[in-house]
Amino acid sequence: LRLLEFATHESLTIRIRAFESLAVLSYWDHITSEAFFIEITPNTSMLVVLDAIVTEQDQSLRIFAVRVLGAFVRAGLHIKELSRFIDEDNGVDLAKSIAKLACSTCRSVSQVDCMQTLLAITYIDSNTLDAVAEHCIPMLAEWAQKGSLVEQHLAAEVLMLISGRFDLTSDLIANGA
Repeated sequence: LRLLEFATHESLTIRIRAFESLAVLSYWDHITSEAFFIEITPNTSMLVVLDAIVTEQDQSLRIFAVRVLGAFVRAGLHIKELSRFIDEDNGVDLAKSIAKLACSTCRSVSQVDCMQTLLAITYIDSNTLDAVAEHCIPMLAEWAQKGSLVEQHLAAEVLMLISGRFDLTSDLIANGA
């Protein structure tokens, strides 16, 4: 796909537009239940997306990449590549990168995108909860009390998963969740 070539282009503007387009196409695949676009993406697309999430400096580009990653994971595509990336000892913590992004962005829809993606990744690798507990409990606690319906649902599900981990329960208690 030509979009993947643009996603690795040297120009930041072109990379942003490429990831925005990938995110929009992934979104339409998701809501129409006819995953045409994301099913034709090659396995190498997962590495392009993961690299953008952990190395790019531009927040909007990273958020678009998180949206694409979420679509891949929810569709069950390129999971081997994701698992391999998570398991590699490359000094990069994908979950931590996304959790920090969720807490640093001021747009609530972007926070929701990040948390939905983290939740989806949690079902592949439960160690994702470590990063969520470290960075996102205060935000999730606020969502549980004052958030939109979607935010409350996400908070409830993620906090429930964290409470099921005895090693993370103290983080919930310490943060008042």
